[in-house]
Amino acid sequence: MSTADLVAWLRGVLDENEAAARELVAEAARCREALKEPRLLGTTQVGWGNWTAVERTALQALADIEAKRAIVDAVERYVSWEPHPGVPCDNEGNPHEPCDLCIAANRSMPPRIEPHVLLLLAMAYADRPGYRTEWRLTE
Repeated sequence: MSTADLVAWLRGVLDENEAAARELVAEAARCREALKEPRLLGTTQVGWGNWTAVERTALQALADIEAKRAIVDAVERYVSWEPHPGVPCDNEGNPHEPCDLCIAANRSMPPRIEPHVLLLLAMAYADRPGYRTEWRLTE
């Protein structure tokens, strides 16, 4: 599995979702504003529904997208972390543990987060174009 490909694909999906959610927020605001038109007060407008609920749901989707992006960023930082490029570590073969050079330079490593977390995020979008079968979790 290429983590870089999965990261790029997930970012694209999240971008699409964000654009759709932002459009819903804007549409809800337009409809709520239109319903304030004095000639519409007290009337029923078929299909206009509860735009406050639509807006609240879209805003929650935007918050979810922001959280998912933070997870993707954290995995990417963890996977691509190089403590001191070009200088070998003396950390007994574990690239995700700080070595003496890192400790001396006061460099901290990113929080440990495994790449399979991205597979969990991608599961929700398995029906989207570009999803690869190699990203399916196996038991």
